[in-house]
Amino acid sequence: MTIIEFVARLGLVLSPAQETLLRAIYGLSLVSDEQRQLFALCTGNRPYREGHRYAETTVIAGARSGKDSRIAGPIMAFEALFGNYPVSKGETLVFPVVAQDLRATRVTFGYIKSYLTSTHELAACVDDEKQTELTLTNGRSILCFPCTAPAMRSFSIPCGMLNELAFFRLSGSADSDVEIQMAMRRGMIAFEHTTLIKISARREYDAEWVDDLSAYLDSQRVEDAIDQDVHERAPLDGVTYFAGADASGGGDDHFTYCIAHKEPDGTVVQDLLRGYGRGQNLEATVKEIAATLRRYRRSTIQADRYAANWVVEAFRREAITLETSKLPDGSILDQSAAYVECEPLFMQGHVRLLDHPKQREWITLEKHARPGGKTQVTHPKGGHDDYAASGARAFVQCTAAMAQRYRIWGGGHDPVREAARAERVRVEAHRILTEDLNREPTTQELEAFLEEARQEGIVS
Repeated sequence: MTIIEFVARLGLVLSPAQETLLRAIYGLSLVSDEQRQLFALCTGNRPYREGHRYAETTVIAGARSGKDSRIAGPIMAFEALFGNYPVSKGETLVFPVVAQDLRATRVTFGYIKSYLTSTHELAACVDDEKQTELTLTNGRSILCFPCTAPAMRSFSIPCGMLNELAFFRLSGSADSDVEIQMAMRRGMIAFEHTTLIKISARREYDAEWVDDLSAYLDSQRVEDAIDQDVHERAPLDGVTYFAGADASGGGDDHFTYCIAHKEPDGTVVQDLLRGYGRGQNLEATVKEIAATLRRYRRSTIQADRYAANWVVEAFRREAITLETSKLPDGSILDQSAAYVECEPLFMQGHVRLLDHPKQREWITLEKHARPGGKTQVTHPKGGHDDYAASGARAFVQCTAAMAQRYRIWGGGHDPVREAARAERVRVEAHRILTEDLNREPTTQELEAFLEEARQEGIVS
């Protein structure tokens, strides 16, 4: 049985691109001109090697491309059931599904489990079923793992899958993507034929986006903002500091906080960024944060409106007020709005970040266009933004204080807030043009529309 026959047996319908990819991985013949053209397009006209099975395949795919349901899931199920892997007496073969955390493995694992229980014939091959493990009657196990190298050691692995590989550095160590692949390959060393499938969404891999999705910030903007080898700045006399927090009560999220200040030229400078993961004593965490805030002469810290009451009370016992973040006009500042307010800082080079491994969270943030010309900025599904979130809340306070200073002085030019306003005007113009043209407007059409609006005095 081939992988294509197995997929048909599962009742799955493949797109031309999906079938071409599966055939290429296993070296099956390409049976149509369309398949041959697709292979040439995706590989830069590399000659097709019929009969050659690839030991490693990296899949860069867009949203809703079927990378889990039509590629990774079927391959893992097929290899666990029918792969020809000789074993020593007492040896158990493990087929790992690895993602940035156990929660993120559920998508692919869910497909595998549904495929292996879809018919009475296949269900008879399942010996035991657990939340993160399937044991088959042939003695093989399909297991879920987080992206930590120790979790992968000492297993015999003929076939494995690394899902959303681009996120591994954000959830594990700085080199967890490299370490996991090395650990996986060590487990494969005893097998003549192995299969390693590495999958990453196209938007995380190379910042190319689809549909209503766009990059919040490109990696270069963030890298340019980082002060290399500066991990923390000591408090200075005569400087007013601001603090933001992203409070977590547990789970995979971290309890983070950030302290920042603004320079006279309007540049926002990050002075401190810390976080506390699972297993930390939350009362002790609040005590430590409060002590640090006092070093920076700060008696308040801002978070979103959903901060738990116990967090508010814990800070109050330490003589620190946890406030709900608000804009200068008094409106509640949700996390997406905080990111929107911070975007001009990065675009104009008016922010200086600490050298911290979690700064990469800024790069993975997604910007979604919403009805009415609104913009929503969030972390990708399965991702985290705990450190970026607390930074944004501290940065917004710095820009709000700057705006307040200009009002007190009776006007003046605030380039950061003006840039934010210009971005909102541009988004609204894009929405209007899209509705009028019933298609995506070109850059030239958008600029012409904005210039006409300026001449008519609609925008300044």
